[in-house]
Amino acid sequence: MANNIYLLKMGSDTQNGLNHRIRFISKNWTYKGEQVEVCIDFMLCTPWTLQKSKKGNSKTIRGVENSGLGLDFQYTDSKGSWGLSHIFKEVITADLDYFEAPFDRYLKYSYDNILKIINFLLKANYSNIVLVDSRFIKNFNYNNFFSDEYVHDQEAYQKAIDFKAIAEAKIKQIKSECKYDNSSYYYDGNVFKVLVHYNCYNDYLTFDLDNWDEAIKQINEYVIPEDKIRSAISQHGIRSSKLYL
Repeated sequence: MANNIYLLKMGSDTQNGLNHRIRFISKNWTYKGEQVEVCIDFMLCTPWTLQKSKKGNSKTIRGVENSGLGLDFQYTDSKGSWGLSHIFKEVITADLDYFEAPFDRYLKYSYDNILKIINFLLKANYSNIVLVDSRFIKNFNYNNFFSDEYVHDQEAYQKAIDFKAIAEAKIKQIKSECKYDNSSYYYDGNVFKVLVHYNCYNDYLTFDLDNWDEAIKQINEYVIPEDKIRSAISQHGIRSSKLYL
């Protein structure tokens, strides 16, 4: 079985299953001789160049293959107050000399390099990074999530991920004329919640995933609440009669 370290997904998915920004949190850290809690954001920092265009200079993003690894380092002292220390000299350069790291501080944003840094800083031997989405962790709370102590409930997590896909497909089917569906999906306590945005009206849906068959039945039978939407449109004095925009 893989020796996993769990990091929070904080950005948009990119190549190799990684993110543009992922977060590591630990309370087992000594900084300036003091036991502290530490938060490190590993960021995909893409340099940009200026290119001439007919309208003047414009920023052009280079390819991901040219991107570097940025670290944003925060910690709490014994009093619980947050300090902030940028440990990179350039936006795309992690200043690993700060930690007397035995490897190059000019690193690419990659799975292997992030794992290498975590193992070095923790004097650990993790073999695998698992990214978890805070929206789908049961009873998630930033105050009790520590990457190196977190006990992952894969069954509950996967159930939430699977239900999100089912609910998202259903809402997209209902709002088929929408170019973008900005509905929200997340696990709150012991229930899965969906916030469906309509014109002037938000529909709040809750599902008990411990009763999976009933939850599936509920989402499959969901219909657009036309009367409530039209009432909201009327109350707001909106001329548009569209149920969703």
